[in-house]
Amino acid sequence: MNKKPNYQITTERIDDIVLLLSVMKQMKLSELIDEYLPRHPNQQGLDWGWVATIWLSYILSQGDHRQVTVKVVSGEQADDGWYIPIFEEVSQNLEQPELLWVGDCKMSSQKTRSYIHQQQNYYLTPLSRVGQVTELIKQWVNQALGGVTPGEEIIRVDSEGQSHQIATAYELSRLQQMTLLSLHQAVLTYRDEWLVERCFSRLKVAPLSITPFFVQRDDQVKGLVHLLSLAVRLLSLIEFVMRRSLKQTGKSLKGLYPANPTKATTRPTTEKLLQAFDNLTLTLIQAGEEWYGDVTSLREF
Repeated sequence: MNKKPNYQITTERIDDIVLLLSVMKQMKLSELIDEYLPRHPNQQGLDWGWVATIWLSYILSQGDHRQVTVKVVSGEQADDGWYIPIFEEVSQNLEQPELLWVGDCKMSSQKTRSYIHQQQNYYLTPLSRVGQVTELIKQWVNQALGGVTPGEEIIRVDSEGQSHQIATAYELSRLQQMTLLSLHQAVLTYRDEWLVERCFSRLKVAPLSITPFFVQRDDQVKGLVHLLSLAVRLLSLIEFVMRRSLKQTGKSLKGLYPANPTKATTRPTTEKLLQAFDNLTLTLIQAGEEWYGDVTSLREF
């Protein structure tokens, strides 16, 4: 009488976890983290690099099963006092002069700009309209509109190689001002500030969601913020590679927008792309010493 084989079936939701792990493995992220967080001689199990990699895949997954929050500063604190401490921390890490700091009008305080100048660095920021600045701006605008100050066309080249005029700029100077960039370069640099701001916006919403959260130690705050900053870099990298690939092949993706399945895009976000891997299931069947596997098919785009 033949004995029936003993089957053991395991089913797991994998969704976009495998994709995220694969990307981080190609980046050698765990090895890079291990260079800065060496393994303790008595440590057992996974090293810190793989622990962080698994955490990131769990955080970034678009499956509705996680939420990471952290309190950076309390809501009643103004931004102004944080510029110089942040500059000091970044400067210590980079260890090089002649950096260009690009910020909003709150960064244009005389104290902050004086500090940047003393450190042999440069700044690009709109002037805050306090004191005599408001009247000076009116004078400068009148000079520009009256033709006293010649204007310069600001040209940007799009992804198709076509040139477009996006603004007309007028250059004016004050005694305390130092110029690192040309007028044309300064306008383009400030126009590109939204790229950095978009990364900050990603930190404020799911899946990263930096919101007020009680922690007892400063190192916990720093550790979580560092981890989430790696997550932002990963989201940006996946998005850049995907958009570049679509541009090179001349293709577009459909089906990323549930409300409009036929809508095509050549500039998908990483979040929308990861959502497309929803409801993927891995099934493993063990029959004696043999293993069989099956993964839910991914729909076409």
